[in-house]
Amino acid sequence: TDDVFAGELCECVRQWYDEIEEDALRAAVVIPDGGRSREEIAREWVQRYEGTHLLATGGSKGRWTYLDVVSMEEDTGVPRESYPAAIGDREAFLIWYSVVFVPENEAARNRSMAGNTMEYEGEDAPEGALQWWRCAYLYRDENGWRCDGTGTGP
Repeated sequence: TDDVFAGELCECVRQWYDEIEEDALRAAVVIPDGGRSREEIAREWVQRYEGTHLLATGGSKGRWTYLDVVSMEEDTGVPRESYPAAIGDREAFLIWYSVVFVPENEAARNRSMAGNTMEYEGEDAPEGALQWWRCAYLYRDENGWRCDGTGTGP
């Protein structure tokens, strides 16, 4: 007999796996302070956080084959009371960054489409490259610098 739900079930399991894998890879991104500047910490964080897409299992809806951090800067104009409440009174700062990336497959391309994702117009990246802009609130805890997620605006 043919199980008409087998494809859908496998697809659902794969989607769950992809999300769990992404969460696990990103939860491991903690940047040691080591007396470095905020710019150095932020650049390493962006590279490692967005770099989790390169580590995702092949075929994943989160898998990229190329990544380049093209810009990153601290935003000192946002008042502290606008920061997420979960940060509390920890040392924190807001960054804006942009990356160029190439999704591995159509599902990854679709998942990467946000309101500020666009075709990359430069010629220094592989064919099919996209670019997006994000912000992130980095905060320091007992293990180093981390972020609980990114967004398209504060």
